[in-house]
Amino acid sequence: MRYSKLFTSKCVVAIVVVLASLSSALAGKIRKTTDFSTFFNPIPPQAQLAFFNTPTSDWLITGGVVLHGNAEFYVEKDGNLEKVPPSELGLQVAQDGKISIVRGKKSYQLDSFPKFACRLGGFVKRNALIAYTEIDDVTPTMTRLITKAGLVESNLDSPNENSVAKEFLDTPFERLFQKADYAEVSELPSEVASPIVTNLNKAIGSDPNQRFTGSSYIHADFQTTYKIYLIESSNQVETQGVPLRYELRFKTGGLPYFIGVKVLAQNWPDDAKLSDLTNPKQPVSQYDIVWAFQVAAIFGELNKSNKNAFSSFVSQACQ
Repeated sequence: MRYSKLFTSKCVVAIVVVLASLSSALAGKIRKTTDFSTFFNPIPPQAQLAFFNTPTSDWLITGGVVLHGNAEFYVEKDGNLEKVPPSELGLQVAQDGKISIVRGKKSYQLDSFPKFACRLGGFVKRNALIAYTEIDDVTPTMTRLITKAGLVESNLDSPNENSVAKEFLDTPFERLFQKADYAEVSELPSEVASPIVTNLNKAIGSDPNQRFTGSSYIHADFQTTYKIYLIESSNQVETQGVPLRYELRFKTGGLPYFIGVKVLAQNWPDDAKLSDLTNPKQPVSQYDIVWAFQVAAIFGELNKSNKNAFSSFVSQACQ
């Protein structure tokens, strides 16, 4: 979410998605991260620079949830890790709707929620970035950017003007993304956070001496590389890594200036599972939010590796 005035009470963004397994089978889990330096690249990638490097780039309408993480894949067997290139992997949906990552004849179950793979797959296929956003003081320029980004007016109650990616409108994932906009965060060690902030400001040429008129923050994972573990002993997928909250200030017609980054909190219990989002009374959890970022990164990597195979997977998931 965006603050229309400096230090007003508004937030921006997070992105989130969920696949909750309704079966009684053992589910994969999110491994908590302690050594953050192994998951974050201090050098901003090109996609992130394009998102922030002009006064009218997409950051202007985000107040929202941005999904653009990276993923590395490992087969874990007998305590050993074998790194696997995405080109050796694919996605598969079974008749009962369960999702798996496939390597050769071996499949590893990925926690899933009915129709989430269809919705997220469509989002990834069109190279979308913003899943949800809340902003105020919307200008004609911002309206054009919202439409171009594939966002539509959300039906969820909000004190601000809110939009959601068209794939998630009127689905349980619309609620998930809105909750992601208010995700809980923790401090990131300064030796990890400082280079991220310094390098990003330098790369986009942002001036710290602007007369700022607003502030904002965006949950995104441009600089996160998640680790995806394919567990031989259980045929399950486990994941690790977290997205960031980018805190920034801005003035009308200027570039954003980043003042800090934090990390999404890993405050779930050890036995946490994905929520049943089909039940509107079931709250969205922090675990759900982090998991959604991770799965979006998995889909993104496998789409880049083999677009035709990914497109076929999405078609099957949407049947």
